Amino acid sequence: MVKYKILVVALVAFLAGASTCFADSVALTPSSSFLTSYDSADSFTIGWQFTVNSPVTVTGLGYYGGGLSDILATSHDVGIFDSNGNLLVSATIPAGGGTLDDGFLFVSGFPKPTLTSGTYVIGAESMKSADSVVVEAAGLSTISQITVNNPALISLGSTALTLPTQDNSGTDPFTGMEFTYFGPNFEVTPVPEPSTWLLFGTGLLALAFFGRRLLSTGKEQQKIA
Repeated sequence: MVKYKILVVALVAFLAGASTCFADSVALTPSSSFLTSYDSADSFTIGWQFTVNSPVTVTGLGYYGGGLSDILATSHDVGIFDSNGNLLVSATIPAGGGTLDDGFLFVSGFPKPTLTSGTYVIGAESMKSADSVVVEAAGLSTISQITVNNPALISLGSTALTLPTQDNSGTDPFTGMEFTYFGPNFEVTPVPEPSTWLLFGTGLLALAFFGRRLLSTGKEQQKIA
């Protein structure tokens, strides 16, 4: 009986580890020290540039939702562009409330592209909106698969989602924090490398082998008894 319990525990631990490897993760999270602001008089697209270090599948697109008690006053189109300015994926984050994930409201109803190693820009349109975005941050954390290259890109006067190209990055001399445009964000699932699949398959085979041995041993003991 003890052997069966050990096998069950091992199986649960293995599946828990596998689910963690393939779980959705928020790409970027501002530090606990940041400033937010909004501009309801102008229209623009804001965003940030990043590099993908290892392939990821985009599973969610989102917009900062921490400015008005988890509610967006207006909808926002969010999209990811490749290094040539081509729009790879986009979605509309609707006005209203929802469940925040690290301060952002996400949607997932779109084709899920895989981003290979390279440089990309994520942007979000804001048409005279009262929704706040993170405009300064003392620091940020990202998943290991991406690196932020430029946290503050903007295209002023745009009336639809477009590639933000104007560089507004730098450091605020008064606060010492970095200028950012963290309105848009995205969620990803890492694309397993061949070594990960090999390890996963080996683990399953090992569990199957020892499980079969335990069953055989149990049947032999029952015959002897």
